[in-house]
Amino acid sequence: MGGLPSYNDVLPFFQKIEHTTIGSDQYHGRSGPLGVEYANPMLEVSSLFIKAAVESGIPYNPDINGESQEGVSPTPCSTYQGIRQSTALTYLKGALKRKNLKVITGALVQRIVFEDDKAVGVEYMRSGKLYSVHASSEIILSAGALRSPQLLMLSGVGPRQHLLKHSIPCLFDLPGVGQNHMEHPAAYMMYEMALPTWSSEVSLFKQALHGSNWFFRKKGLANSGMSQAVAFTCSSPDATRPDLQLTLIPFGLDPKNKKNNIKNKEVVLVIVNECRPESRGHIELESADPNAKPKLYPQLLGTQRSLERLTVGIKQVRKIFSSPSIKSHVRQEIAPGIGVETDADVYQWLRDTVIDTVHPAGTCKMGQDQLAVVDEQLRVHQVKNLRVADASIMPVITSGNTNAPTIMIAEKAASMILNCLSEKGAKTYA
Repeated sequence: MGGLPSYNDVLPFFQKIEHTTIGSDQYHGRSGPLGVEYANPMLEVSSLFIKAAVESGIPYNPDINGESQEGVSPTPCSTYQGIRQSTALTYLKGALKRKNLKVITGALVQRIVFEDDKAVGVEYMRSGKLYSVHASSEIILSAGALRSPQLLMLSGVGPRQHLLKHSIPCLFDLPGVGQNHMEHPAAYMMYEMALPTWSSEVSLFKQALHGSNWFFRKKGLANSGMSQAVAFTCSSPDATRPDLQLTLIPFGLDPKNKKNNIKNKEVVLVIVNECRPESRGHIELESADPNAKPKLYPQLLGTQRSLERLTVGIKQVRKIFSSPSIKSHVRQEIAPGIGVETDADVYQWLRDTVIDTVHPAGTCKMGQDQLAVVDEQLRVHQVKNLRVADASIMPVITSGNTNAPTIMIAEKAASMILNCLSEKGAKTYA
């Protein structure tokens, strides 16, 4: 068996998915389907954040996805000419015309069907009716880091005792299914500013105004991604690479209900992420019912090191907002706020407020160890004709956002599948 893919193995697939003017050809793609641009238009508060970060000791880095990750930069966004570059737009839309593709919506997969050690089909429910489809070659499971392990377990692939607990026959005893759950823990810091932010732009009237500007001209605030500036930093002088991410978003969220925007103040939000969390959670079945959501047991602050790193990140953000370029524009720190000063205070605030970043990964990890679920070709161990291709296969979570790495996984999986089909002499489609 070969080793796990290296940086040089996956870089061509990152380049293949991207078209951008950022950085050099050595690290970026120029003709791929997914556009990447810097946030635009940049608000003054966002530009001052970058300037203040440099004043605080963080180097300016014009390409955080290039040779070095460390530094502060405008945020590279998955947008192109004002349009969010979703895979539905950049990949699926163009593929819908293919004769070998059929998209079924409003369906919920019930289980993967096996004959001996082969995956041969899929059962799914749609409009109250059960359907079954046969796979002529392979089944590719891409349900995400929460649903992929759930579906494997519902199909009899997973930890034996857990499956038997829910009266599911264990066809393939793979104890790692649902284990190794990883997330980037997120601390939300907020500052009230004496500069315009998006917080005053979320009234229904202004939303309609910005929406019209985007719809007819692809310009204005709706043209920009949520994040406008980002910094990757080190939590200690001994760190060999960044282990913290600081993301500036020019609007505020209610500290008690992060689904609600703050509308009556000019507020910016800085999300402090730990890039390489060491703690691991896991996923279990709620029941044998495919309609039941899986039970998630995250460990966002499972180690003391996570608390310490995030605390350093909070101190770094406070240093930024105390720097000359931006200090005079700060009215108050809303969160953590006055009274959260000592490390012990910050630890408690983190325990009370840290949430996930919607970056679940690792629950069907790639490798050859006891908890590995797929091999380096993304094939499920012990099983024939079944692969998993999504963020669940990451052995270790990526040090930044998981969107582009997950698309890269899909591209590399497609290449491996095409090579496999070619070796078998099967017909393939461009």
